[in-house]
Amino acid sequence: GFLDTTELMTFVSSLGFTPLRSMVKEALDLVDLDRNGLLDFEEVVLLMHCYRHTEGFTLDELQTITAIYQDVVDQVSRRREGTNLLPAEMLGDVLVQFFGPAQAQKARDLQSECIARMSKMTSSASEGGAAPGIGQKKTTFGMGFHEVLLWARRLREKEFESYRDAFQKFDEDGSDSIDMGELQNVIKTLGYTMTRATIMEIKQKAFARTDLDDMCVKTSSEVLDSDSMDYDSFVHFMMMLQQSDGFSAAEVQEIKDTFRKFDEDGSGDIDVCELSDMLRFQGHAAGIDEVRRLHSRVDFNGSGALDVAEFIR
Repeated sequence: GFLDTTELMTFVSSLGFTPLRSMVKEALDLVDLDRNGLLDFEEVVLLMHCYRHTEGFTLDELQTITAIYQDVVDQVSRRREGTNLLPAEMLGDVLVQFFGPAQAQKARDLQSECIARMSKMTSSASEGGAAPGIGQKKTTFGMGFHEVLLWARRLREKEFESYRDAFQKFDEDGSDSIDMGELQNVIKTLGYTMTRATIMEIKQKAFARTDLDDMCVKTSSEVLDSDSMDYDSFVHFMMMLQQSDGFSAAEVQEIKDTFRKFDEDGSGDIDVCELSDMLRFQGHAAGIDEVRRLHSRVDFNGSGALDVAEFIR
């Protein structure tokens, strides 16, 4: 009556979650009360409760998405007194901030689906299911944190599905692993231009997260030359790649510092004028019309201003 790590990953998959080693390891650390590396029935029940509560996200990810959710709700609350829920029309904004701008279209699609479902439920519950009449105030649907987390899980599964398709497509030799050449083909197809040093940096972090044969303690050159990136490691690589948009950690920090420098009103986003000043500071001579076009291309939430994630994009 015990489950080992391999059996546990199969069990987690049967619950409808994509089991990454790092996530399963964290859950195991939480519920393996006797620390024997195996789960008995009671510990499995605890594990199920843990996964239903976290929707398969790690504790670090939960802290991040909680902070994003609360920040957006606070912004809304300052405009609408008494609001402590997330308006459904801002679900996409939360998802883009968490998953990165590369997932903007999927986030928008899920937001539309969410609003359509809520609208249908409200219509069905109303007397006669009649649509709002002319002059009636438009309904704003509020979402609690766990509702947002459920939709975040939907996007996470779509994200994993796309990674699985890419992994199978670019695993040209059928080895069930992605080597350096195949990885570079993935990166090129996605439209990124990255130095080998940046690839190495993200690859090393991906191995560290999956704890793959103690890769995290190997040297940078050993990691770069390794051909052992399996699907689990590849998923972590892709998640970090899309979060950073192909920039190194140092480059992301430099971009964030520049963003804060030109966010003159401290609002957490920049308008067209601030963006124009920033581009000139970086040595780009762009007219106001070109700046507006650039601005509109990456303003994924349609707010009229760019947050730091949109600016990085």
